[in-house]
Amino acid sequence: MRLGGFRFGEYQVEVSGNALNHFGARTPLEPRAMDVLRYLCRHPGAVIPAEELLQACWGTAELGDNPVHKAIAQLRRALGDSSTEPRYIETVRKRGYRAIAEVVEAPELPGTWTGGSPFRGLEPFEESHATIFFGRLDATARLRDIVLRQAAAGCALALVLGPSGSGKTSLVRAGLLPRLAPDEERPDAIVAADCTLHMDCADLAGGSLHGALAAVLVDAELDGRLVFDGSSAEVLATRLRDAPAAVAAQLAAATDRVRIVLFVDRLEAVFRAPDASDADRAAFVTLLDRLARCGTLLVLLACRNDFYPELIALPELTGLKAAGGHFDLAPPTGADIAQMVRQPAQAAQLTFERDATTGSRLDDVLCDAARASPDALPLLQYCLNELYRQRGADGALRFDVFRQLGGIEGALGVRAEQIVAALPAAQQAALPQVLSLLVAVSDDQNLVTARRPAWAALATEPERDLVRALVEARLFVSELTAEVPGFGVAHEALLRRWPRVADWIERHRHALQVRTRLNAQAERWAGAGRPRDLLLPAGSQVNGARALLAVREVSLSPVAREFVQRSVSRMKLGQRIVAGVVGSFVMLAMLTGFMGVRAQTARHEAERHRLEAEGLLGFMLGDFAEKLRPLGRLDLLDSVSGKALSYLATAGERDDLTTRMQRVATLQMIAEVGMARGNQDKALEALQAGRAMLAPYAAQATSAEALERLGDNAAYLGRLYFDRKAFVQAGQHFEEAIGFATRLASLVNDADHWNQLASAHNSLGGVAKASEQYGKAAQHFELAVALNRRAVAASPGNRDYLGGLANSLSWLGDTMSLSGRAADAARYFAEEGTLLEGLRLAAPNELRWTSRLAYALWHRGNAQLENGERAAAADSYARARALVDDLTQRDPSNQRWQVDLMRLKLREIRTQTQPDAAATLAEIQALYRQSTEMSKAQPDNPELRRLASQILERADSARSQLQSR
Repeated sequence: MRLGGFRFGEYQVEVSGNALNHFGARTPLEPRAMDVLRYLCRHPGAVIPAEELLQACWGTAELGDNPVHKAIAQLRRALGDSSTEPRYIETVRKRGYRAIAEVVEAPELPGTWTGGSPFRGLEPFEESHATIFFGRLDATARLRDIVLRQAAAGCALALVLGPSGSGKTSLVRAGLLPRLAPDEERPDAIVAADCTLHMDCADLAGGSLHGALAAVLVDAELDGRLVFDGSSAEVLATRLRDAPAAVAAQLAAATDRVRIVLFVDRLEAVFRAPDASDADRAAFVTLLDRLARCGTLLVLLACRNDFYPELIALPELTGLKAAGGHFDLAPPTGADIAQMVRQPAQAAQLTFERDATTGSRLDDVLCDAARASPDALPLLQYCLNELYRQRGADGALRFDVFRQLGGIEGALGVRAEQIVAALPAAQQAALPQVLSLLVAVSDDQNLVTARRPAWAALATEPERDLVRALVEARLFVSELTAEVPGFGVAHEALLRRWPRVADWIERHRHALQVRTRLNAQAERWAGAGRPRDLLLPAGSQVNGARALLAVREVSLSPVAREFVQRSVSRMKLGQRIVAGVVGSFVMLAMLTGFMGVRAQTARHEAERHRLEAEGLLGFMLGDFAEKLRPLGRLDLLDSVSGKALSYLATAGERDDLTTRMQRVATLQMIAEVGMARGNQDKALEALQAGRAMLAPYAAQATSAEALERLGDNAAYLGRLYFDRKAFVQAGQHFEEAIGFATRLASLVNDADHWNQLASAHNSLGGVAKASEQYGKAAQHFELAVALNRRAVAASPGNRDYLGGLANSLSWLGDTMSLSGRAADAARYFAEEGTLLEGLRLAAPNELRWTSRLAYALWHRGNAQLENGERAAAADSYARARALVDDLTQRDPSNQRWQVDLMRLKLREIRTQTQPDAAATLAEIQALYRQSTEMSKAQPDNPELRRLASQILERADSARSQLQSR
């Protein structure tokens, strides 16, 4: 034992002063009694015979047992111990005595604390607060044993579990980490934490898990050198995702033992992050497990235990439990709480007031109150910090302040109410909107958690002023997360212990649950490019989301609000169209019934009505369907085709030309919907059924309608096989389409059918081009150009004919370029550009002409670049970029245009003759950041990943050129 002293249970033993110190109450001992106590405590748990104590403390065993009995009795009186129910020194009958309380060597008194309040309020203890972190000695020791055992077994990974507010963060940072620091007395220790990294999962701010981990690991440092020197967080994130084994190997090569600690705090936030899928979470935990096995990195996880079902669903964490790597943090005992209250106060030279009426000391009252509270630690620390803030001039923590605060449980709510009540009315009224940003309720388990919104989410000045006031009162915290300023509650206990907030949460619990689910759906919808099929289906989901829009006190993000509004709009449009369709069929049914009643007396009248009904059906399959297609309402087209089939079934055995053509048109519409939805099997079945119906007319059809249906059927079959890359079958069907279109043109020789025939030649040319038969492809495209010119000459102002000609010229120019005829390609691209420029000027609101002109200039630039005309190519690319830039400004949601804009900027850089290397590198890096952000939003999009990789290669090349100068 050190002469300075040691701790025996709740007593500090002052060896040099021959005294016991019990939280400031000092009891003197006789020197012999101190010697006996020291000897027993040198051998804690061991039975020491009286003869051995005599020899050790009196130097002889000839005095008999009385001196020992006398010393033991004095020690028990000083310790408040009992021989019948011992807590410190136990008598073992006929054998001797033993020390049974915990013995810890330590300085005789806590060091003097001069760093302000020794209590942390709602903030966790950190490494710098280790000297005032008390009450968790046993938990720290047991957690340290688990960590060392895991590291020795080759997987330096441990998980700390406990309720919210149990002190998990403080235990790791102020308790465990200082005990893992390098120790000169143990140079061969398996863990010597030289570098500590902290990742707070609650601060993901919408970024990826790999990106957040990389932003922390990039700061890993050993012996004054960065482990990942020269690597940015973005590059390291890519390596962690694509090559984790290489990252683990680089860590393993840095040192021969565990010297880096990664503390992943508030792991539960990963399970409620809307941007993280189940696969993302599983991959993240697998990555942490792999890094923990490299022999250099210790990974410590802290998670709320109410998320245990999500944890054990991950194989690595289930295996970690089996290996003994889980540590369940129990609530503090009464003795632990006493140390948390008294020892920091003693270190800061504070005292606790004694109540003059009851004689109770304030520290005793605090300890008793804390034992009964489920939120003991955050509430106790906050109350103690408030007592410190309002302490007396003599350093006394006072009863009157304690009562004003409303005790431990009321302190948090009273303080918050005091702050809010002192604010102007406008700021008080802004509290529900702020709470809406802060509170999240899980969709599945109804758990209440705190969020960390950005300051930018605050819409009004009163909201911002309210948050600033609560931050100044230390009830909220403000911090920078992923370079974005944000704020949040200092501890989630505030959500439970502030009555106003608890009531608000209970009133809006269901709405908050709906918002959680809605946010996740909206993020998936936005990440997938805002497709219509990911909008909310009609029914309870849309109705619930629409009701949430009316709840003013529960805010929605702009993306979620847009998601709901579009879902509601789609539902209303569907209802109107379906109502119209159903109404039409009701009218049709009524009309048919009326005709049936009159059939016996007026067959000619019935026939007239039948023709009217078929005309209505023809309208629905023709003009009405054409009006639905620009709306993208494929589901309603499907509904129309189903209703049409139902009606045609009532035609019975009748098989005249009109009925058969209507059935064919219906099957073609079914095929169109199936192809658009990716259901090629359904589309093929419908097209083959239509082909069978048209077979009798294929050889000698004299009806323009039959020839048109035959041509459409063949063209659709060709397109379907082309999409399947079955070019032989596609070519056969496109040949059929050309044959039918040629025969149709001989019957109806007008511009529409010339244009249709040109489209058929383009399709067949596309098959030849895909098969690298460029000569054959050029022949078809030249025929298409001739037919388009004929149509334009017949109707010069028709934009569809002019657009068809431009399309054929584009195909022909592309084929010339692939054939090595760059000059011809440039000529065709130039004519295409002239046509499209005119169309754009004639119809400036039709964005398709602007888009097609941009791509025409792009193709022209490619041909000019291949022909060595670098300056001309640069001009073409610049004009194309300006057009695409305008398109992205007019429709920011179109990611296809944003990708093309980045590709055009890369093309422009390639044409620079004397580039500024530094400026070029900066521009490429900006493009890389933009492509990376888009790739994060759409992780399953291979085109975005390829673009990011290409930009990165270009950046490396530019960097090399800059360094070589």
